[in-house]
Amino acid sequence: MTMRMMFTAMAFASSALLWAQAPAPASAPFLSVSGVDHPLVEGGTYSREHNALLNYSLRPAVIKPEALAFRAEELTIATWVAPRSGAGGYRMVAYKGDRSRDPQAVDFKFGFCDQVPEFGFMDAAGSWDGILRNYDDLLIPPDTRIPMKDFPKAKADRWNFLAVTFNRGELKMFLNGERVALAKTKTTALTIQDTPLWLGCSEGAGGLKGYNLLGLIHRIDFFNTALPEDAILARWQEQRPAYSTEKLSIPGPEINFLDEYDPDFKKKLKIVEEYEKAIPASSLPDHSPEMTVIEFGGVPVLARDGIRESGMCMMPQYSSGDDAVFNAGRDFAAAGVNYFSDIYYTWPAQDPKGPQMRCANLWPAPGQYDFARLEARLQAAVDANPNIRMLLRIKMDMPEWWLKEHPEELAVDEHGNRSNQVTLSSERWLKDICQVHGDFIRHLEKSRFAKHIVGYVPGGGHASEWFWYGREQGFIDYSEGHAQRFRAWLKERYRTDDALRQAWNDPAVSLATAAVPSPALRQASEDGVFRDLAVARPVVDHRMFLNFATTRAQAAIARAIRANTAARKLVGFFYGYSMYVGGLDNMGFQNMDVSIANPDIDFFCSPFSYERRRGGQEGDFISSFTASLRLHGKLYWDEVDLRTHLAVNNMDTHKTETPDETDAVLWRSYGNSLIYGTNLWWFLIIHRAVFHSDRIMTAIQRMAKLDAELLDVPKTPAAEIAVMRDEKSFYYSNSNQDDVIRHYKASMDKEFARVGAPYDNYLLSDIDHPRMPDYKVYIFMNAFHVPPALRAAIQRKLSRNQATAVWMYAPGYVSDEGNSTDHMRALTGISFAKYQLEGKPAWEKNASAGVLATSLPDVVSAIKYKPAFAVADGDATVLASLGGKPAAAVKTTPWGRAVYLLPPAKAAFLREVCRSAGVHIYSETGDILRANQNFVMLHTDKPGLKTITLPRPAQLRDLQTDAVRPASASHSFDLAEQKTALFQIIAP
Repeated sequence: MTMRMMFTAMAFASSALLWAQAPAPASAPFLSVSGVDHPLVEGGTYSREHNALLNYSLRPAVIKPEALAFRAEELTIATWVAPRSGAGGYRMVAYKGDRSRDPQAVDFKFGFCDQVPEFGFMDAAGSWDGILRNYDDLLIPPDTRIPMKDFPKAKADRWNFLAVTFNRGELKMFLNGERVALAKTKTTALTIQDTPLWLGCSEGAGGLKGYNLLGLIHRIDFFNTALPEDAILARWQEQRPAYSTEKLSIPGPEINFLDEYDPDFKKKLKIVEEYEKAIPASSLPDHSPEMTVIEFGGVPVLARDGIRESGMCMMPQYSSGDDAVFNAGRDFAAAGVNYFSDIYYTWPAQDPKGPQMRCANLWPAPGQYDFARLEARLQAAVDANPNIRMLLRIKMDMPEWWLKEHPEELAVDEHGNRSNQVTLSSERWLKDICQVHGDFIRHLEKSRFAKHIVGYVPGGGHASEWFWYGREQGFIDYSEGHAQRFRAWLKERYRTDDALRQAWNDPAVSLATAAVPSPALRQASEDGVFRDLAVARPVVDHRMFLNFATTRAQAAIARAIRANTAARKLVGFFYGYSMYVGGLDNMGFQNMDVSIANPDIDFFCSPFSYERRRGGQEGDFISSFTASLRLHGKLYWDEVDLRTHLAVNNMDTHKTETPDETDAVLWRSYGNSLIYGTNLWWFLIIHRAVFHSDRIMTAIQRMAKLDAELLDVPKTPAAEIAVMRDEKSFYYSNSNQDDVIRHYKASMDKEFARVGAPYDNYLLSDIDHPRMPDYKVYIFMNAFHVPPALRAAIQRKLSRNQATAVWMYAPGYVSDEGNSTDHMRALTGISFAKYQLEGKPAWEKNASAGVLATSLPDVVSAIKYKPAFAVADGDATVLASLGGKPAAAVKTTPWGRAVYLLPPAKAAFLREVCRSAGVHIYSETGDILRANQNFVMLHTDKPGLKTITLPRPAQLRDLQTDAVRPASASHSFDLAEQKTALFQIIAP
């Protein structure tokens, strides 16, 4: 230690003693890791060339808790680190925490986001605090936002000095000799747990490893005191002579599979070489095709000129040049994938002297279009595959010149900030964008590409997915135009001032003065997570209006497309995300019943779940209402935007790490589409060559061949379980305080997939649909607001076969007449009492109640139920108690058996409920099971002997190998972890 550093440390210790009234800890690090082969580091990978830890995988270097001496009140971390170029997104240097628990707990995370330094942690309630990225900004508490593009960044492929100090809530961040941030957080002490320290990697939600550094750590020091600023800068001055300023060569994960890593398409795949020996001529008729949706085997399928065909699709990296469109398109053409989708932008302008990248700036001025640029892009796709069928996505964002002319059409957040794009309630935007679509489509339908075009995917809102612009900055929309349109909608809804005043419980409001509800009212909760309509009706109405505006825009653009096509084309939207995303009170994602009933809409699409797409996970659809889509004759495309192991600069938690994991995930995605009777498109979102591999494309070639071959094999459902999901109930909950609600949303899919029996996903509003089959078990995930007519429909459906109903948390509790447990009894047939849970209540199973009770979990998540409900019914059999109150029970009602759970249901319990209801169980091992009448898939998360038990003896054809198992009702085989087994069921 230098004399200056000693003096600084002594001075700091003196001041700290006066301030904290406690002896200051030593200023030397309690842990210092440098060089290679550190004795405390387990699992480290090293670059001996650079004498440093090297991280290029999702495997962290680990230091066990017993070697750590962190203090909650003070901390300093100082490191020399070199992130690799191209390593965008979150990159972790040091991490300590556990995100697999509930609530999640993070002591701290320290690293970069897009090379901008970050330091964050979770408070005791599991909420994030610290210097953290939020969309396009870096948030510096208490209230500073700095655009990420304007903040100092680490230098890629070079050594950087990075440090942070935490002192009872005060944060200071240092980068290369400068203090770059000073923050005052709400949290004055870190939550220090008995967990290991990870270097170069961290966790995502659910505990998945991710966000690896993809770079070098030469030295990292940890102090259990907050070093003063001059001490930090002195360390930098003292240490920097030892670090070269030259560019470094940092290895990446590609060194593990150099035989297939080819980011620039320098090598042709074997299937491409074969394809190019005799490129097939176009077999497409010269006319613009007539695209329809027809039913086959009880499932909607697409047809071109009346002939069913496979809808397996590919989508190149949207930001790459036309050369990449050709090269990636040629890979998929050789694999037999003929459907193609791409994104075409009316904006933004690009440097005409720069490389030709995305197909952009297609609407450069009023009434002017760059059709030549669009056609060049389309031609690259046709050149790659003469038999290509195109689904064209035209973005609905507005160009800069339009935004400058119409600033009043921009969304405005609660803080008065204008968004960079329009409010989705804008009538001017909708009128103009419908005109643009009409102009584009008329041109295309008369062009040489008309015979290739099968449909259109209008890309509305952020990321084409109909997220409202500006929502990430706060509540929207407080623009005057939006307020006027909200009032117009209220007038249609209420007609008179008196009706509005009665509904809003406000004698002063009128149709002429009604305003978008305040942020405070929108964020409030009168009854725990639920709203009291006597107070919150303005909030509910505005949420309804956001949804109305969203689906109104979809309907208008769908009509515009229909009016301008030469023949009928498919029209589809990204939508149906309500059971997946949070913040529903700030966007229009709760109107799927309206969109699904629109005759101008043929299909819906969404990516597959980001949190559950790794090997060993479910890979389920974000837009989850697949059975309702089937009921209404709508197609679905699953967007498999997979970050494969070849995405070497991307190490998010949802990226596959090895070729074997990639293979298993690809086959699982295909199995999901085959069994649910849906379509899929492979999307190269993260890199143009992320699928450019002989192994990957040979597997996809096999799937494409099967998809065509199996067109005549019905995908008829076999489910005896219906999962009922209710978008409308979320109107009456506060999604900014939905720690309880989220447990009854997408997280339940993890359990459903492991029951061991197939299930169908419905909108609750379809319970009375005349074509909906009868099921043995109905699982009502979130039926919190059930009006009398819907309640009667539910009970009629259950009565048809005295079915089992599984109810969770607060079924029927919320009502227009007031929240009440009386409504819960009327719906479920079980009486309840409302109460407040305190502290950490004990969970106790009633072993004497039989197998349903014993199959409940031994512990339940520490959910803060507000409110909580206890079964108060002498005729019910109590299965378990929480905090001494009956929290799980079963009862026979006039319309069937009712099962109630306060905590979210787990797979083992649901399996026993279903078994006792006569549901056939295909698998007992808790692996992911999907099945219909002719196909069955098992995807494993643990290795071992697996058994598939069929309803009746049959052969199983392995669709990956073509091997056929002899006819039997029980088929057993060994599978490693993260493997997919996909079979065709063949009756003997």
